[in-house]
Amino acid sequence: MVLGLSEGNLMQKTMDKFSGKFNDVGMALNTSLDNLSSLILDTNVAVHNLTDSVEQIHQGSQDLNGRTQEQASFLEESSAAAESMRHEAQDLSELVRRFKISDKDASQVSLTLADKT
Repeated sequence: MVLGLSEGNLMQKTMDKFSGKFNDVGMALNTSLDNLSSLILDTNVAVHNLTDSVEQIHQGSQDLNGRTQEQASFLEESSAAAESMRHEAQDLSELVRRFKISDKDASQVSLTLADKT
């Protein structure tokens, strides 16, 4: 049993019945092996759960990264569209300023149009 334990085999137990303190040592050794096996099993379960959690965090991070990039692209497009609209508004304002006529000219145009009718 001790040779198997030294090779990593935790499944071996002492089945021999000894007398006195030797029996107590054998039983304590079996209990210790059971406890160690249980601890290793619990650790494996915890590692598996941790691995799942890390994978979920990774997926969430990837999703957040994708959405952040989409939003940055949208903001860039929106900014470009707003800049284009600002230039168009300036051009339109310049056109309106060029064609704006004074009140005197407007009266003259009204009179001319009235005479033609």
